[in-house]
Formats: sequence, C-alpha cells, structure tokens
Amino acid sequence: MTEYEAAQLSISEVMRVQGLMGIGQTQSELIQNETVQYNTLVFGYLLIAYFIGEKMTRVQVTILNIFYMATVSSSLFQLFFAGVAAISLGNSIMALLPEGTQSNPTATIEFLTLGTSVAAGIVLTSLYFMWSVRHSSKQ
Repeated sequence: MTEYEAAQLSISEVMRVQGLMGIGQTQSELIQNETVQYNTLVFGYLLIAYFIGEKMTRVQVTILNIFYMATVSSSLFQLFFAGVAAISLGNSIMALLPEGTQSNPTATIEFLTLGTSVAAGIVLTSLYFMWSVRHSSKQ
C-alpha cells in the first residue's frame, strides 16, 4: 500500500466516524424531543387533574385517561427504542475509535430500562394523583 492509499484510508475512517457522530447527534435530538413531549404530557395531565379534575364527570375522566395513557405510552415506547438505537450507534462508534477511548458509562440497556421504569412509575403516580383529587371531597 502506498503512502497516498494509507492516507486516503485514514481519511475515509475519519469521515466514517464523523458521519456516525452526526447521526448520533440527530439521535440525541430525537431523544431530547421525546423527553420534552413526555414531560409536557405528564405536567399537562397533572395541571388538568389539579385544576379541573374534581369537576369532571366519570366519562370525561375515562376519556382523558385513555387518551393520556395512549399518548404517554407511545412517547415512552419511542423514547425507549430511540435510546436502544443510540446505544447501538454509540457501540458502533466506540468500535472505530482507538483503544483506551472511554465510553459513556450510562449508555447501557440497564440504565435505559431503569430510566424507562422510573418514567412509567411517574405516569402511574400521575394517575393516582388524579384519583386522589377526584376522591378527596368524599373523605
């Protein structure tokens, strides 16, 4: 292999890593957008529960809860699988980098599963909050 070919090969590898890192940034933006959507849904639901939950009829609360669960579940599903894709992409990038390069210690499926579980717990807590607001006057 000539010196020129070796240089071209090095440049190609650098461009490959740069391309993957660009995809990683896009994936990070997707995760950030999904997180904002999730937080907006949860806090919007909590505001509804606090301000008008007591005045809503049972049918209205049922419809609201169905829509809330459908949208927040979709958001959590998308967030989880965007995280899986980001972890996979990160592993691909790490394979191309020199030995000894440190990876993000939180970029694991275990950490992602823990985060998703906490987020699902928050959703259940928000449903309990609506229930407690609606049943507070009956105590």
